[in-house]
Amino acid sequence: MSSVLVVEDSPRRIRALLEAGVIPEDARIVATAAEAVRAIIDQPWEKVFLDFDLKGEGDGGDAARALIAAPWRPDTVHIHSTNTSGGEMRAILQSAGLAVQWVPITRMLPGMNLD
Repeated sequence: MSSVLVVEDSPRRIRALLEAGVIPEDARIVATAAEAVRAIIDQPWEKVFLDFDLKGEGDGGDAARALIAAPWRPDTVHIHSTNTSGGEMRAILQSAGLAVQWVPITRMLPGMNLD
């Protein structure tokens, strides 16, 4: 199993990330904040791809707080949210000592209609 966690609720964006080779085929994909928190609690991940706006209750901020509280650290957290809250998540995660990149998915995959 991959050690990559993808927190994203858009099937179109997931498909685009897979097709571009940004995330591996065996990545664990979750669509809600609750699923993300559970996945973070369940096991350590080398890489985490994180969106802010998610289905259901909660948002990517819940996953970010779970990452900060986790007893392990991913190599990198990739925030791909186009929401300006992505920058806020980056600052919070970096202040906790995590390695973070914030590249909105529209810049990560230019020319693709991902909304």
